[in-house]
Amino acid sequence: MRKYLYLFFVVLLSLCSYEAQGRHELRPKWMRQVPVSSSPDVEFVKVYTPSRATVADELGRLVVNLPSDWRVSSEISDVQVTETVVSGRRFSDSSKLTGTIKTTAQGSPVSIRCVREDGYTDGSGRWSLYQVAKSDRAIFEECITTEDYGAKGAVMSIIPGCGQFYKGDPLKGSLFMGGCAAGSLAAVFTEMQRQAYVSQIGQTHDINVIRQLDARQKNLGIARNVCIGATAALYVWNIVDGALAPGAKKIVFTGSSLRYNF
Repeated sequence: MRKYLYLFFVVLLSLCSYEAQGRHELRPKWMRQVPVSSSPDVEFVKVYTPSRATVADELGRLVVNLPSDWRVSSEISDVQVTETVVSGRRFSDSSKLTGTIKTTAQGSPVSIRCVREDGYTDGSGRWSLYQVAKSDRAIFEECITTEDYGAKGAVMSIIPGCGQFYKGDPLKGSLFMGGCAAGSLAAVFTEMQRQAYVSQIGQTHDINVIRQLDARQKNLGIARNVCIGATAALYVWNIVDGALAPGAKKIVFTGSSLRYNF
């Protein structure tokens, strides 16, 4: 029983420390699954560049990562940035970057339009998500980035931690799930031990032994109630967090009646 109590309070302290330090930047969901466009002339492309790379470097890697069936040359003749979000040729997330890349496809000159939808920076470099249009007539998908997951996060949090897993925060989800499990097990084992002492009280007539056993079962009753109360509070916190806390950024398509999340 003690190990479950110890685990419960360790998890609870870790969760409080996690919240006190502030939410770390979560990896966007498009890092794991790149969105799929409904148009054959528009692709979503994920690009990685070192932290000191320029816009031209990033767009150069973008061309390399284009689908092979586009048959686009990796040799770029010109890059035109129509809306810049860089200062001193460095990146910023203040607004979207749009541009045109001039290269060739099957020996003919082409102008590839692109728009950067989102970016994520880690310790070594930057990941960016672009929409790329193969032709001038292609229409970009209407989409937004959001950290809002609506009521579904709260609904999934009925199972502790699942709402946080759904919103892209596995560390917090593990803490909620582990804390609620450890607290519940501690309450169960505490009650089992209390019942064992109650049973022993009924099997003896020694008043001193009865007093000792009664004191122990009362203390265990208090410990059981503390475990139940703390676990219930953690469970409610889990649901509130699932409903209100921001999650990992995702791409939401807004151009049709159907909404897809990535």
